[in-house]
Amino acid sequence: YNDDINYKMKDMTDLSVSNKYDMYCVLGNAIVHLTNQNDFRKFIDNSTDVLKDGGKLIFDYMPDENMSEYSGSNTFENSDYRVERDIITTKSSEFLYDMVFHFEIIDKNTNESIKTGDYMKARSYNESKINEVLSDHNFSAINNINYQNNGAEIKDGVTVATL
Repeated sequence: YNDDINYKMKDMTDLSVSNKYDMYCVLGNAIVHLTNQNDFRKFIDNSTDVLKDGGKLIFDYMPDENMSEYSGSNTFENSDYRVERDIITTKSSEFLYDMVFHFEIIDKNTNESIKTGDYMKARSYNESKINEVLSDHNFSAINNINYQNNGAEIKDGVTVATL
């Protein structure tokens, strides 16, 4: 955390700010929650109101070709806890997926555990469609970086575009 940076939590499809900025970052795979194409267009449209001319828009996304592989198990642990996570991803329609998460949190000192889960709809993105929407909103120097080819464990992508 940096006190010199002004952090804000807002709805990316209905964003209103009083200033324009050099950079607008939407990270943490937040874009997958925009489950219809119109919401993605609203997000890009609002980005033009947030950025100065020449400003950079940076967001990560889940490429469609990688989304079906986003199932599996992970274990995270430290000296006190172990968290076991299972993710099941199934395609429900073109670019839309159902994701089911199961977690078990185990206290390694007492061997007590808590089980919980969650469900969400998620949207994957096609790079050509991302580029088309960005170009329609006068973005240029569009760079899509797909981590599928560099051996990353989570094979998502990042887009950097200039207004």
